[in-house]
Amino acid sequence: PRNSGCHDNVLTYVMEAKDIKQLLSQQLCWVPGGQDKTGAILIVISIPVGLSVSEDDLRTLLSYFQSTHRKQIDADIKYTVIVDLRHGLWRTLKFVLRVIQE
Repeated sequence: PRNSGCHDNVLTYVMEAKDIKQLLSQQLCWVPGGQDKTGAILIVISIPVGLSVSEDDLRTLLSYFQSTHRKQIDADIKYTVIVDLRHGLWRTLKFVLRVIQE
């Protein structure tokens, strides 16, 4: 008899760049292609002064970059997040850390 488990018919949504084109164009978050000394993938977050960004937007961007690496590597992936505040405010750091810790 066939396996009638519901998991056989479940489709997993994979986020693509075209789905979040508007967010990506703001260049708030990017992966420069480097790694830290431990091999963790670098993610840079830079939110300039005056730009309104929601927690959901930042969470979406981070999820997108994480999902792109999950497709390529089967191992437990680690990330190092660099928060660039050269053109931002210190209170932005608190906002970013809150999103990252979730």
